[in-house]
Amino acid sequence: PNAGDPPRADPLRRSLTRAAGTGIRPSFASSAGREGYMVAHLPTRVAKVADTLALESPHWLRPAVVGALAAPREGRGAAPAGFDAVSLGCGPGFDLPALALVKPLLRLGADGADRTLLGQSGVRVLALDYEARWETEVGAVVAATRSALGLRHSAAFGRCDITLPLAAPANELVEEALAGGTRLFVASYVVAENAVALRDSDFVFFEELFARAPAGTLMLVLETTHRQFPALARAAWRGGGDAVAAACPRVRSNRGYSLCLLKRSAAPAGVEGGEADAFGPESEELSELFSRFEEDDRRQRRKALDEESVG
Repeated sequence: PNAGDPPRADPLRRSLTRAAGTGIRPSFASSAGREGYMVAHLPTRVAKVADTLALESPHWLRPAVVGALAAPREGRGAAPAGFDAVSLGCGPGFDLPALALVKPLLRLGADGADRTLLGQSGVRVLALDYEARWETEVGAVVAATRSALGLRHSAAFGRCDITLPLAAPANELVEEALAGGTRLFVASYVVAENAVALRDSDFVFFEELFARAPAGTLMLVLETTHRQFPALARAAWRGGGDAVAAACPRVRSNRGYSLCLLKRSAAPAGVEGGEADAFGPESEELSELFSRFEEDDRRQRRKALDEESVG
């Protein structure tokens, strides 16, 4: 890219900053803005996803990532070869190079078996977004990934809308991927900018996804802010019950918290001393953390209302 390319994202960056505060979906109509965003954020966004996927805490995260990537898949509908992961609100498709980088490092499965061959296969990602214009940038990221990391990696682009129910026509490809065996879902920087519509829908997309998802399904949520994590996690618990484990690890490259959700085969039978499941809906640690997040959300919503009344 030319040295002058990144500033072209400035109008879009300002729009995204406003959206993170107001929770109202921004416009991605500007091709120059999308291109500039892709150039400016490629290294950092890839690092944030890869760093989170490679975390060793919580203890169940890395085995869940390995298990999801090693899960058998079959083609369904528009996914004739199946997908390793679904990127929800994919934007330029940064999850493909992130997974291509981290997959060879995941050597051991949850059973301790050596899965060296896991790193030798390519990554296939279903990149979905409500904004169809991102398809051009996804194509550019796919080409760059294949050039730098190998021709075995690929992605397909399609539409989805996390503010609508899973059964909505707009989310048909999500349902097909889930039915076809995909067990890894990544939502990067798409929740905060849709917060108002998500609250209006009571996060029903995530509730229905975890109700339908089989054991071993993992979702990673990266965001500019943690304010919507409690509502999203509670939606997952409504759908999947106590079998859903939640954790909010801090990721250095993300400069804050990420949200990890895993659909387990069942809720833990119990731990020593009869303590509550540390990752379930009754967890005191999560409850305290979520209370902080919700207070941050209330503060931000009051600020947005004050700014609106002044404007």
